[in-house]
Amino acid sequence: DLVITAGVVLTITGKVRFADGARLIIQRGAKVVVDGGILTKAQGCHDSFWPGIEVWGDNTHGQEGLPIPTYQGMLVLKNNATIEHARNITMQQSGVYWSFGGIIQASHANFINCRRSAEFLTYQNTTPGGQPIANRSYFSYCDFIVDDNYRGIDDFYAHVSMWKVDGINFKGCHFKNLQTGITESDKLGQGIVSIDAQYTVSGACSSVQPYGVPCPPANLTHSTFDGLDHGIQASVSSTDRTFSVTD
Repeated sequence: DLVITAGVVLTITGKVRFADGARLIIQRGAKVVVDGGILTKAQGCHDSFWPGIEVWGDNTHGQEGLPIPTYQGMLVLKNNATIEHARNITMQQSGVYWSFGGIIQASHANFINCRRSAEFLTYQNTTPGGQPIANRSYFSYCDFIVDDNYRGIDDFYAHVSMWKVDGINFKGCHFKNLQTGITESDKLGQGIVSIDAQYTVSGACSSVQPYGVPCPPANLTHSTFDGLDHGIQASVSSTDRTFSVTD
């Protein structure tokens, strides 16, 4: 495993290859920035995933702290950063309940042939005084794609899953299944799966508009869902959280 410990910021600009069983672990109080870099599977391992990324968190604290969150791990993807062939990218420490406060901030990033590109489990961000506020995680101008190079054949689950989280925004993102050999709808997977989650899916505007003024069509990048069993599969069981989809 590649383990980033508290107080450390690792910036990746090149290509990092992970062997069978090797994970990227971002501990609480640590940060990884993938700035145009690529995280992928080791050469010669063409038929399987690498396990993926764990971003550790702590449900008993908020996500405050700059440039590194004090109590949470953080993953930043930007400038065409790419993660491919990962089995799961999760905001938790494996096997540890209530470790679900990790942060991922992705802008102009690519998630290619991952079984799940982001997993959020039950967590409510708060101010230092304990007032509920939105999660610091977000995705803008991101491509989530599986295609005929997907290594799980027909086991693709979802690009993003969320359970009891609040305030994650998706702007100008594209969720796709481009596999040509899948004939059963329920094996095409989902774009977003959520249970009791509050979030928004919208277009992204490349210009700053006054409040209440819509984005000019020439500046608007729509979010899209293509080739999936469901674009968004949202359910509510025990909360009054709501979600919004527009543009």
